[in-house]
Amino acid sequence: MADKPVPVISTNLMTPPPMFSGEPKYFPVWQEHFKAFLHLSKVTEEEDKRAMLVCSLSTVVQQTLLALIAPYTINNLKYDDLLAKLQGHFKLTPVMLAEYYKFFTASRPSGMTYSEYAIHLRSLAAECAWPIELDRALAVGFTMGIEDDKLRQQLLQRDHASLDNALAQAKQFESIMKESTRGGSRPTNSSELSLVNQVRGRGKGDSNECDRCGGSDHNKNECKFRNVVCNACSKTGHIARVCRSKPSASHNPSQGQQNNTQKRRKRNGNNSKTNQVTFDIDAVHVLSNRGTPSDSQHFEVALQVNGRPARLEFDTGAAVTLINEALWRELDSPRLEKSAVTCRSVTGQQIPLKGQATVNVIYNGKSARLQMLVTSKCDNVMGRPWIRALQINDLNALHSTESTPFNVLQLPSDGSPASSPTSTTTDELLNDFPEVFEPGLGHCTKVKAHLELKEGARPRFLRARPLPFAVCDAATAEIDRLVQLGVISQIDYSDWAAPVVIVAKPEAKIRLCADFSTGLNDAIDLHHYPLPRPEDLFHRLNGGVMFSKIDFSDAYLQVELDDESKRLAVINTHKGLFQYLRLPFGISSAPAIFQQIMEKMLVGISGVGIYLDDVIVSGPTVAIHNKRLRQVLSRIAEYGFRVRKEKCIWSGSSVEYLGFIIDAEGRHTSPMKTRAVIDMPPPTNLHELRSFLGMINYYSQFLPSLLGRLAPLHALLKKDESGRHIAFDWTPACQHAFREVKQDLGSPLMLTHYDPKLPIVLAADASPVGVGAVISHRLPDGRELPIAHASKTLTPTEGRYPQIEKEALALVFGVQKFHQYLWGRHFSLQTDHKPLVTIFGSKKGLPTTSANRLQNYAVTLMSYSFDIEYISTDEFARADGLSRLPLKDDGNFDHSEQLDAALRAVFAERLLDSPVKAEDIANATKKDTALQFVMKLHRTGWPEHLSTGYPSRDAVLPFFRIRHELAIAHNCLLWGLRTIVPTSLRPRVLAQLHTSHPGKNAMQRLARRHFWWPNLDADVAKTASECDACNQVLPETPHVPLKQWPIAERPWQRIHIDFAGPFLGAMWFIVMDAHSKWPEIVQMKIGETLSSHVIAALMGLFSRYGLAEELVSDNGKQFTSDEFESWCAHHGIKHSLTAPYHPQSNGLAERFVATFKQAMLKSAGEEEAKETRLLKFLQRYRVTPHPATDQAPAELFLKRTPRSQFDLLFPTGMHAMEKARMQAKIHFDQHVKPKSLYIGAAVYIRNYRDKKKWLQGSIVDRHSDVMWKVKVDGRSDIWMRHADQLRLAAASDNSTPDTTDVATSGRSESLPNNDRPDPVEDILQMNDTQPPISPSMLVPDGQEMASHAQPQAARSLSSPPARVRPARARRPPPRFSHLE
Repeated sequence: MADKPVPVISTNLMTPPPMFSGEPKYFPVWQEHFKAFLHLSKVTEEEDKRAMLVCSLSTVVQQTLLALIAPYTINNLKYDDLLAKLQGHFKLTPVMLAEYYKFFTASRPSGMTYSEYAIHLRSLAAECAWPIELDRALAVGFTMGIEDDKLRQQLLQRDHASLDNALAQAKQFESIMKESTRGGSRPTNSSELSLVNQVRGRGKGDSNECDRCGGSDHNKNECKFRNVVCNACSKTGHIARVCRSKPSASHNPSQGQQNNTQKRRKRNGNNSKTNQVTFDIDAVHVLSNRGTPSDSQHFEVALQVNGRPARLEFDTGAAVTLINEALWRELDSPRLEKSAVTCRSVTGQQIPLKGQATVNVIYNGKSARLQMLVTSKCDNVMGRPWIRALQINDLNALHSTESTPFNVLQLPSDGSPASSPTSTTTDELLNDFPEVFEPGLGHCTKVKAHLELKEGARPRFLRARPLPFAVCDAATAEIDRLVQLGVISQIDYSDWAAPVVIVAKPEAKIRLCADFSTGLNDAIDLHHYPLPRPEDLFHRLNGGVMFSKIDFSDAYLQVELDDESKRLAVINTHKGLFQYLRLPFGISSAPAIFQQIMEKMLVGISGVGIYLDDVIVSGPTVAIHNKRLRQVLSRIAEYGFRVRKEKCIWSGSSVEYLGFIIDAEGRHTSPMKTRAVIDMPPPTNLHELRSFLGMINYYSQFLPSLLGRLAPLHALLKKDESGRHIAFDWTPACQHAFREVKQDLGSPLMLTHYDPKLPIVLAADASPVGVGAVISHRLPDGRELPIAHASKTLTPTEGRYPQIEKEALALVFGVQKFHQYLWGRHFSLQTDHKPLVTIFGSKKGLPTTSANRLQNYAVTLMSYSFDIEYISTDEFARADGLSRLPLKDDGNFDHSEQLDAALRAVFAERLLDSPVKAEDIANATKKDTALQFVMKLHRTGWPEHLSTGYPSRDAVLPFFRIRHELAIAHNCLLWGLRTIVPTSLRPRVLAQLHTSHPGKNAMQRLARRHFWWPNLDADVAKTASECDACNQVLPETPHVPLKQWPIAERPWQRIHIDFAGPFLGAMWFIVMDAHSKWPEIVQMKIGETLSSHVIAALMGLFSRYGLAEELVSDNGKQFTSDEFESWCAHHGIKHSLTAPYHPQSNGLAERFVATFKQAMLKSAGEEEAKETRLLKFLQRYRVTPHPATDQAPAELFLKRTPRSQFDLLFPTGMHAMEKARMQAKIHFDQHVKPKSLYIGAAVYIRNYRDKKKWLQGSIVDRHSDVMWKVKVDGRSDIWMRHADQLRLAAASDNSTPDTTDVATSGRSESLPNNDRPDPVEDILQMNDTQPPISPSMLVPDGQEMASHAQPQAARSLSSPPARVRPARARRPPPRFSHLE
């Protein structure tokens, strides 16, 4: 029996996998189908399963999946993770109550067979849980019996598991509906109220008319009056004109009905019949009267609460400020506290409160911290406390809700149909707002911009920059125009000032730009108002089929600055200081401020997306779009803004926004994001090929299997055996590889979506043929994913730019191409041209000499916030490849030709005003080899360094330093707006410059405005110095470098003398010691200042201090006389005279003269003689440390510090020490007897040489107070003994001392005992005669003071005989040398 063949299932099935198109209800079926498909296909590898999954998804679902897993790619995640993402997004979570409701209310539609109906029921039953519980069944039955469509829809949105839960929600709904029929409140959201029509009578219509309102163009379940309370029967669901219960016109109501009607009218505050329209969103209603017009105008206050925009109704009848919970959440839910306040509505019902909050409120420049109450649902009402605190007095400045906020319109009172609020065409709608499209600058009248400084910010004032004469008139005209428009106003003083930059514009116009990067932007605390996320913007525009895009004209300048901010935004011009009255271009906080104003202005309007100065209005129908557009234009007109009609898009089927195309089918990636890569031409040489491969290598981590796919391209880089590159042959294989990799690189899979939370990087580069730019997001892991690419081919004019200007053009091209992504965001700007980092990244402002094309580019970049980075060329392949393989010319970026024309016009005017004709300069430049060489380098590119052997290095070096600021116009070389004059014309230019002999400085200033060449200042100075006419009238020569007097090393080495006066009725002779700054002043009579008087005064000083070595004086007659010169020579004094009429040479004496006069004048009010005041001044001056030496003059001159009153402030402790010494001496002397020792007295001498203790002898001399020289009897040597070691012999105790010895001693100790002074008095007198105690003389605590331990420290109580020999000279220890 033959074996049966084993079935083989191929792993590569020809049948494609099941396709999922994105319908959520089919996702479970597709998921099971796809799993079965993988099982049968035997696909088990992770990579194959991912590939199968992608192939089974439609394009829309693939884009959804990429958005769900961003910033990751499909290859970064596992198959199970991808499937889980799809399941979480598309799998529906049914509400069980709704599924039961669908099952029990299902009916067989016409045309469905019974079998199909049975299957339909089974499918509905499959979504329900069986068996059903009783509580859930009761909830289902309760819901099925509800007639109110709105309540039934709300019940079906929640899974009520019991009847009690459903009943609780129904009661809450009923309570809200009852509350909404009372009072006169209004809707708080303008999007909830479109139109309120007054009721008019209407006869019966056809059978298709709505039984709720009588209309025939809609179903009754969609009628806007389905929740209205009828005025005739007080029932909900219809209006009075179709009410079946109201009496006929001929029927008279009963008295009770009339009373009820009157009560209802009284409660509603109207005396005529009204129609109440209730909106359940806020449970409010709007009343419209029939017959007589009602005053339904309300006023709203637009303000900021905790930094968020808010609108509150102005109500002087409210005692408190009350907001609803919705607004409370929009204000970031400020912390609530329990409130003791009880609020009641106008109907007397109590309003339940959630609590009270204290918030910061700003209105019209006034700020306050105020309290408000929060409730669940109510109108947002501003009460009297807020009105008083914010000083709101002018109702005309508030927002009237009669038209703009809620667009409430009335129908004619006769009941005729009202005309539609939207015009039939867009043009007719736009014509209704002519003030919005008026030419000129708009003015926002509802809010002002405020600039907040950082804490500790210091003002910075910069001088005005030099302005070329060629543009002075144009700049003045521009300033006058801005003043006339109310943009700026002139002021006289300011702490802040920024310079301005004059930029050429087409048609020979200029633009005045403030350079706030010089200090103000760094000092401003950035306004942190979040920009909307793209997802939020697209969500607002979702469902639209018609779109309008509004672009504001000079958006920032339409917003006024508050008074405090006007003081900061100040510019310094050639006409003086001007302050900005409007929000200026270039302020770092301007984007966030403008975004906040726009959101505040358009709050409450549905279908509107706002991103800075771009506003998009969408609508699901033409009518709704026009209604929303009307609301937007009405708000714009109310705020005072103006719009450029020709720059806007009106009623389009699609619009491009933030890199996406938005239309009725949703949003799609703009082809412009990838066009630069998809349409990239193939390389034509090795250089272009390397650039392309470098760009591909940069994104290699995102492109799989690159090595094999790029093999044909890498083969073109090979070399032959001789080391030369092989011929560049672009084969079909190369084209296939190029096209395949290029498609992968330009695929939407390679692009990430714009996310305002991720950092932005913009890289731009230029090549000889084009410029390229790529904008990317920097992911948290450091990788960079592109958002979009852009490139363009250089025009012939741009191709002649120097390389630095091409690189700058690339940066400007990038920021303007990706303006929507970068505007208002801080980003990193990358370039591989290092000089641009200095030019565009400087915080000191724009270079003043770069008044050429770079200046224009720099002004363009001023409106963006960025950090510029230098990236080496080797790491810059992503932008380099785009620039070397660019697209064709970009029609939207065509400013270069106009800019060149404007620059040429300015330069031509500059050349015509030059000292010589422009033709002469051009012709001479052609013959100047140095300038021709510089112009060649400017066109072809400068080297990075000039080496020593570089040709013509010395001639080129001055131009190398300014190479980035050079330009060429009309065959002339320019530095900024200054013409570089060739060598042959420089003498003529100097001669014409010297006409009228303006002087060197004026010539240099004038030359710097018009022309330049190397060493221009030196040539101008030489021309002026060689002019004899100029030299004859030159002013005083400038000061030479300071030559100081030699330092005096000792006192009285050099003295400076001078006279002061006549002053205070006398002449004052001033003498100053150069070493110590010791002053001496001698008063003389007026007229007695001859040489003899001066000599007498000096002799008096020299008698005290000695002769001076050198004497410095001026050229007064008393100092230059022969008598004075002879006297100086006789005493060996060198006399030095200063220069005539040059008091600075004798500055030491001259300066002291001023000090002396000031001190005497200040003390004139004291009741003392001028001599006394002079002595006090000298005493204080001599003990005060001098600033030149940091020591007192007395310390350097006297070598000690004279005692003053301030010495008493120092706690020395010497008095306590003297008292202790005195007490110790008295205590010691109580136990001893005085000895009357004298020369010649017989004494017993203490012996220490042998056993005999005492030896006889006599005193031969006195050595000190207690030390005596003695001679032992029988010996010839002299011993030295203390008084304690001597004892008077008995024969000498009664003897009388020799009076001769007493007289020769000269001391009080030799006096008789009865004439000797008291010992205590002697000690005190000794203390008085001692020199002042210095801190170094203090004795530490506890030191013994015994007199016998220190013989010279204390005297003996007895008075010894007088000396017969002179006392030796005594000197204090070195530490007391300053007391000499």
